[in-house]
Amino acid sequence: MGLDRIEKLFYGAAPLKNDTSEYFASLNMPITSIFGLSETTGAVTYQEFPNIKFNQNGPALPGVSIKIFNPDVEGAGEICIKGRNVFMGYLKRDSLNQEAFDGEGYFHTGDTGYLDVDLCLQITGRIKDIIITAGGENISPHPIEHHLKTICPIISYCCLIGDERKYLTILMTLKVQYDALGRPTDKLDPLVQSFFFRKFNPDHPITTVSEAQNSPVVTDFIRRRIE
Repeated sequence: MGLDRIEKLFYGAAPLKNDTSEYFASLNMPITSIFGLSETTGAVTYQEFPNIKFNQNGPALPGVSIKIFNPDVEGAGEICIKGRNVFMGYLKRDSLNQEAFDGEGYFHTGDTGYLDVDLCLQITGRIKDIIITAGGENISPHPIEHHLKTICPIISYCCLIGDERKYLTILMTLKVQYDALGRPTDKLDPLVQSFFFRKFNPDHPITTVSEAQNSPVVTDFIRRRIE
């Protein structure tokens, strides 16, 4: 495969599991993390063997400045980048550019992290609500959640999960009735009960969340909507 000819190995876009990093390091093939965005023309950090820290992104490349905006007590805040590598702005998106760049010319990435004592960048999360799967796909959960609630009216709330995972999973709750103190009960909302009565077998009405959870027809209905 030509692995014996590799000089340096890098990864980005999504985290790498510790056991994967340790395995390749045991073969004297350390895989180092780099951080960057399309807006920064690729990588803005770099690590050189043997000064490698697993699960960190290394210091800034020459000519690149990194600052942490609005850090918390532990020093973590929004990662901001400045340098000749940073793009000039989004085309014809003045309002977006005003949000992306500050008065010092730093580009606000929307990612959060901190710089350690060696000025190596550590990523801690994101400000923007974006899921990045184990394969590096960027997915905005809100359109999916909103669309599912639209085409499946029995759903009250739903939450898409998939960060650092190989596939997406969705958690959902059904619309229910509330007691006098405003607490949710096991009793389904009358409109949901009516929907089930019209949609499925009227001889076996589904009136509670427990019954809906154990009903193959309800599970199949939701699954087909998801598909």
